[in-house]
Amino acid sequence: MEIIKIESVDSTNTYAKQIADEVKNNVVIIANKQTSGYGTNNRKWYSDENSIICSFLIKDSNKTIPLDYSYRIGKIVSKVINRVCNVETYVKKPNDIYYNGKKLGGILIETQYSLNKLDYLIIGIGINVNQKSLSEDIQEIATSLSIETGRLYKKEDIISGLIKEIESEE
Repeated sequence: MEIIKIESVDSTNTYAKQIADEVKNNVVIIANKQTSGYGTNNRKWYSDENSIICSFLIKDSNKTIPLDYSYRIGKIVSKVINRVCNVETYVKKPNDIYYNGKKLGGILIETQYSLNKLDYLIIGIGINVNQKSLSEDIQEIATSLSIETGRLYKKEDIISGLIKEIESEE
C-alpha cells in the first residue's frame, strides 16, 4: 500500500476522492493537520497534530461491502489501539471508538460506484491520541488516549498497525 503523507489538508477523505482517478493501487493518506474534517452526516470532526487523521483509498472493483462494514473496520481500529497502547477501547455502533465512556475516534466510509461497479472505497479514520485537552464544546463527550491515561503514544505505531490490519482485511 502506498503511503502519502501531507502536512495539512482540508480533509483526508476529500483528498482521497481528488486523487482516486490518478492512482492505480491502494493508498493511505496521512495528514498532520486537517482543517475541514467531517464525520457521519457531515458533522465537524475536530483534530490537530496530536490526532491520527488518515484515509485509506481502496481501489478494488471486485470488492463487495457488507452492511456492517463500518462496524467491522471499527473493530479493527479498536483492536489495534488496544494492542499498541495496552488499553481497552470498544466500538459503539455503527462506527465510533469509545474509551471510558467517551468518544475517542470515528470511522467514515465513503464509496463511489459507476454502473453498479465499485470504483473506490474510502475508509476515513480519526483518533484522538496525544491531546492534553479538548475544546469545551466536546470535552463532555470526547476524550483522547493521553487525557485518559496520562501517557503519550507514538502515532506511527498505531498507524502502522492500522495499515497492516486493513491491508489484510482487503
